[in-house]
Amino acid sequence: MLTGLTVFGAGSLGCGLAPDVPVLVAARVVQGLGAALLLPGTLAIIGRAFPDSAERARAVGVWAGIGSLALLAGPLLGGALTDGLGRRAIFLVNVPIVLLALVWSAAVVRESREDRAPPHVPRTQPKAGASWMNSKGLSAPRRSRSWSPSGTGRWSDTPAGGCVA
Repeated sequence: MLTGLTVFGAGSLGCGLAPDVPVLVAARVVQGLGAALLLPGTLAIIGRAFPDSAERARAVGVWAGIGSLALLAGPLLGGALTDGLGRRAIFLVNVPIVLLALVWSAAVVRESREDRAPPHVPRTQPKAGASWMNSKGLSAPRRSRSWSPSGTGRWSDTPAGGCVA
């Protein structure tokens, strides 16, 4: 989680200081990578900090509620910051928040590294049947020419297939 916070903070700083659009886009990629590293870590911390399933359920509910509020508040606050201080402010506001989160996390969250999964998290391997069903689900559009705009019926001709291919 600390790595995700650090990368997100560096990306935010890069966005705030970006002199042009290509640098801004590159910094946004870094910011997104940091966020991608951060999110699973927060759930892992909740799972470790709340071993009781009822407490863990409440903690995940609070986590999801705060995330939902952020989805609403983010654009509103971002718009106000942009109108009042300019576009750089929406990125630079993250830097002190990230620094505070790093200090707080380093002080409060204990590191956990285990070679084996806790008893409530079973270790599983993908099942062959699930993999087979997934591959058939992805290839199903090939059987219907109506799925592709060109009428060839090729999966890669569909909008989603182009992303997968």
